[in-house]
Amino acid sequence: MEERLAAICAAVPPINPGLQYWLDSDAGPSYCRKCVIAARGREFELGPPLEDAPFYRRTDLEDAFHDGIDGGFDTTSDSTSACETCGTTLSYILTDYGVEQEINYYREAPICALRDEDSYALDRLALNIWEGSPRHMILGALVAVNQAWRLLQQRHIDEVDQ
Repeated sequence: MEERLAAICAAVPPINPGLQYWLDSDAGPSYCRKCVIAARGREFELGPPLEDAPFYRRTDLEDAFHDGIDGGFDTTSDSTSACETCGTTLSYILTDYGVEQEINYYREAPICALRDEDSYALDRLALNIWEGSPRHMILGALVAVNQAWRLLQQRHIDEVDQ
């Protein structure tokens, strides 16, 4: 599985998603950096700061603004993660439940086109599979990776035929 996933990621480099952020004041939707600053600006009823200054150059008002923002690191998740506002994919690490959900997703909706976002999702899926993983999780991850592998092989065959 590792060799095939490496070949998939080499042929279709995965996206490099941004980190997840949250507002301390709400129920926990995830945001990208740009959208969390805009959401915090709506809370302040002033709008976001004109410049996202580094922490060592912030004024007291800017510090107060940023104090309500949390995150900026990888977290475990029961599913793939996307910004609540703009929908861009955010960095995530799947829990065991999340791995099972992704495996079920690939069973119900097989990969039909190999995109950079698929490479990232498969990489996240395989990250949680190790030798001691339950058999159904190992097999499910292999099925998902093999779907992408077959598409990659078909792409090479099509390129040769042309």
